[in-house]
Amino acid sequence: MTAPAASPRPALALVNVSKSFGAVRALQDVTLELYAGEVHALAGENGAGKSTVVKTFAGVHPPDSGEIRLDGEAVTFHGPAGAQQAGVAVIYQEPTLFPDLSVAENIFMGRQPRTRGRAGLRRIDRRAMHAETAKLFQRLGVALDPQQQARGLSIADQQVVEIAKAISRDARVLIMDEPTAALTGQEVARLFSVTRALREHGCAVLFISHRLEEIFELCQRVTTLRDGRWIATEEVGTLTPDDLVQRMVGRELGALYPKQQVTPGEVARAVFGVDRWDAGRVEVDGRELPPASPTSAMSAGLALVPEDRRQQGLVMELSIERNVSLTGMRALRRGPLISARAERDRARDWAVRLRLKYGRLADAVGVLSGGNQQKVVLAKWLATDPTVLIVDEPTRGIDVGTKAEVHRLLSELAAGGLAVLMISSDLPEVLGMADRILVMHEGRLTAEIPRAAAGEEAVMAAATGRSGAAA
Repeated sequence: MTAPAASPRPALALVNVSKSFGAVRALQDVTLELYAGEVHALAGENGAGKSTVVKTFAGVHPPDSGEIRLDGEAVTFHGPAGAQQAGVAVIYQEPTLFPDLSVAENIFMGRQPRTRGRAGLRRIDRRAMHAETAKLFQRLGVALDPQQQARGLSIADQQVVEIAKAISRDARVLIMDEPTAALTGQEVARLFSVTRALREHGCAVLFISHRLEEIFELCQRVTTLRDGRWIATEEVGTLTPDDLVQRMVGRELGALYPKQQVTPGEVARAVFGVDRWDAGRVEVDGRELPPASPTSAMSAGLALVPEDRRQQGLVMELSIERNVSLTGMRALRRGPLISARAERDRARDWAVRLRLKYGRLADAVGVLSGGNQQKVVLAKWLATDPTVLIVDEPTRGIDVGTKAEVHRLLSELAAGGLAVLMISSDLPEVLGMADRILVMHEGRLTAEIPRAAAGEEAVMAAATGRSGAAA
């Protein structure tokens, strides 16, 4: 495995870049070259260094050693503004538009075309601004109204606006950081069409995604990082998904789904009391739970790992150790106060058990990678010693390596007697993990499929209301 050829010169490159944060080495001697007219993938587990690469290119983190090169010449970006002036733009998965302004106003914020009005006053030329915005959208092959208010736009449309803003600033390099995480299949297809249009116009695109199929569909080359180190830069067409997984995590794709069966748990989100049910009842060990009472659910031995870990599962500003202890403060009390030692010991124990990658337990949980944040949510609930664990989309937005660790953990917990209800829209994950599959269609349970009879066709038939399987 060799680095890419040096000619022609890359539009933007990191050359032997290292970066540390305290005792944590985020990047070590990483080289990554982006060429005009190419979509280049960056692959790696959570914590592999991808976010640090993005922030280094974006001027947020200056390298400790090594160089950033623009058209072959060493440069120093003095903050994000310096990177933008050099033609580097980052498109994040959650855009930050001004909701009360129009699409055109967001694109040309601070750079609105002007016209001279009465008494020599210069006014915003809205007609010209709307016309320029329409040209940008035409170039990207999308149909958006320049005068539409940004509030209410889908995530996909917001990303298109951010891309249009970037090319209006003559961006030569676009970095797309997990842009498809919140998109539907149709929206992903449109984003890919836009990305191909950018490539055809000579842009260099760095594309980051945990979805391997997207890398193989869109990208020409892929660079893999592992533990902050460069592993390989290769032509995508020469690889298989299993090859790429081996580069990322050092083991084969088949290892992602353990053979051990998961004990079924027959509960749903409403059981935990987050949602109030309109009819029926929920029983745990023969005892009926009161509706809309998470406290009662916890007392009955239930735990819920929510789909949105950032908004519902964690307090991002609090430390790792405090997040782990939030569900068990009573057990950590020593008199009227919480024991800091007991809190830290609990967090350290779970950090070891879940193989958490972190700097200090006192660090804010927000500094962790997405996969490690998910481990903290799991630790928070597993520390309650539940009898039933509900996990809603437990591996969404995390890399294949961390996904394998989550699967291993769920299997071990189930083997130890814990009932697990896993809610997942990832069909291979469902087929690889579930002992029984309960399928819903339009609010109704349409099938209950045992592992022996489970297959993609059977599950999808039930999910679309075409199943004859017994519910």
